[in-house]
Amino acid sequence: MNLPPLLPPTSKPPVRELLAQAEHDVKEWSFDQEGKPLANPNTNSFRNTKWAFVGKPTEPVVLCIWFDDIETIDGLHVHVSNGRQYRQRLIDRDRGEKKDDVRNKLRAWTNRSKEFDDALYTALSDNKPIRPIMVAGNRGDKDAGAFETSTVDARSLDSTAWYVQSYDQDTGEYRIVRGLKSDKIRDGEGIELEDGVTSNPAFLDFISKLSDTERDAMIKVRVGQSRFRDALINRWGGCSVFGCKERDLLIASHIRPWSKCENPKDRVNVANGLLLTPNLDRLFDSGLITFDQKFRIRISTKLKDGILNQLNVTRDLRLKSTEYSDVLPFLAWHEINVFRP
Repeated sequence: MNLPPLLPPTSKPPVRELLAQAEHDVKEWSFDQEGKPLANPNTNSFRNTKWAFVGKPTEPVVLCIWFDDIETIDGLHVHVSNGRQYRQRLIDRDRGEKKDDVRNKLRAWTNRSKEFDDALYTALSDNKPIRPIMVAGNRGDKDAGAFETSTVDARSLDSTAWYVQSYDQDTGEYRIVRGLKSDKIRDGEGIELEDGVTSNPAFLDFISKLSDTERDAMIKVRVGQSRFRDALINRWGGCSVFGCKERDLLIASHIRPWSKCENPKDRVNVANGLLLTPNLDRLFDSGLITFDQKFRIRISTKLKDGILNQLNVTRDLRLKSTEYSDVLPFLAWHEINVFRP
């Protein structure tokens, strides 16, 4: 296989320019997270710190990969890693303080790692090539005892496409290879979802015309009778907080909303769900409560004690089981993106 050589990066062009080089639409970089225009789109800090960029259906997935993490196996350049194990190591290092610079870094890395995994799965399920941005510098999260901010000394876009060679749904280990499509991807054999919610074309066409709020409400009704709800019942046995076992009162609640899942598998992933009574479900969906990395409830300051008493919600509530650590990345996303402190 005659491929251009893979060389370490020696300069440091802006991420936005590398994405444009990968033929991504970068118009949104002209606005900050609040929608305000930026004088220099290259300084968009909200987007610059991401590790993965999915892009439009016709665009390749772009992933930021440390050059030192690339191996050469049988003459091929390969990147093998495991995002789940990485996120678990971060969670194990979280001391739980609410106002702590270290914890803020751990949470940010956890969220970016989950987005990276979502992008990997999108590349696999949608048969999309990957264009890696090779990064060189000091990696602040590599040392198990370090809590430093990573510094990038150089970056470059590889001119050759990479492909997901394998992705273990049970362990989370993945393998991507430079310039080599796997037979599975070449034959168009994406990973099949078992839930009718995502596989029914008529339903997908219908909900595509709805707003995010309407779409998530419709999905919640639909999955109420689906395998997703059954899986949550099997996992939790009752309400994830109160333990209520009256099935007619329990709602299968997505942690990361269906409309916000970049990875189709997460729409029916039992780790992305809680089984809640209607009062908790509404509070959780509205961002008035969330659960932290110690499974403890966090309550928005917008909720007064009188309302909490009426809803039978106390400040010492927590998820009734702490054994399901796979929910933690989803809860971290909810705490950052939905919860209203």
